[in-house]
Amino acid sequence: MAPMDLQSQLNVSYFTTLIPFVILYYDYSLTFADEVERFWNRNNFTWASTFFFINRYLVLLGNIPVLFAAFWDPSNISHKTMASFDTILLLLSPDAHETYRSILSYHQFLLILSQLVVGIMLVIRVYAMYGRSRWIIVVFAIVVVSAVSIGCWASFSGPRAQMPEATFYYAGCNGSTTQTQGIRLALAWMGQLGFDALVFYLTLYKSFVLRSKSNHLISTLLRDGSLYFAIMTAFNIGNIVTIVTAPPHFKGAATLSTNVISATMMSRLMLNLRDPRMINIYSGRTMERTFESTLPVMTSMFATKDDHRGEDIEMVP
Repeated sequence: MAPMDLQSQLNVSYFTTLIPFVILYYDYSLTFADEVERFWNRNNFTWASTFFFINRYLVLLGNIPVLFAAFWDPSNISHKTMASFDTILLLLSPDAHETYRSILSYHQFLLILSQLVVGIMLVIRVYAMYGRSRWIIVVFAIVVVSAVSIGCWASFSGPRAQMPEATFYYAGCNGSTTQTQGIRLALAWMGQLGFDALVFYLTLYKSFVLRSKSNHLISTLLRDGSLYFAIMTAFNIGNIVTIVTAPPHFKGAATLSTNVISATMMSRLMLNLRDPRMINIYSGRTMERTFESTLPVMTSMFATKDDHRGEDIEMVP
């Protein structure tokens, strides 16, 4: 590959990496006050709040090494970092290529873990909607295990990605992905797309079954679920197309964006369901009318019916 073509691909990947990080940290700054109000001021943690914090801060803090790697030139690290940090890093891994592979493996593991957390949150959401039916757990257990297995197979088996030559390299740790590797990764993301489709179908079906109850919470879940599925479908398809058709050094450039958007939207869904107005409607404390809901609450799925509270409203049908 000509040096100019290689550098052009790396530059595109370099700037593409900026987009998800801007979205991630900007959205965090916008929603931090809501997080404090709706999740911090609680007497006890629920299952939903625990998964909320894991999802939110796993992506927020876990991507810091990825952010560093994206702007790191291993062929001349002393120009990018402080001398003391340079010394520590070189002691840990004198070989820049080995450091690159370690960072790449870490990023792949983070992607799988983050998608697994989001998947669990979506499964529990559907599990609550279907009255904690055991068949929901069985079906999704099979789907999740299959998707994770394919993801691990695609990410960690087969030949390693090749690092660009340092002579032409500038844009961080961006490796070369072969067409065979791209197809394997595309299969993994197709599994994720199928999982999202299954969640959306079950949500849509249950929403229509319960539509006669005129429950505002049902409408909110259907609206948020539809928006989540539409956006994630667009990102997943774009990611798959990029992995399969893009040049070697640009394959997977949309992967980070897909993962960040997924985690960010999941956090938004939970923040939205803890909106004080939603809690008032669900608990029947509106000025216009009151009603009593008998629908199951996800955050108390291991508790008795008497333990359900208005503050445990997230991820309920």
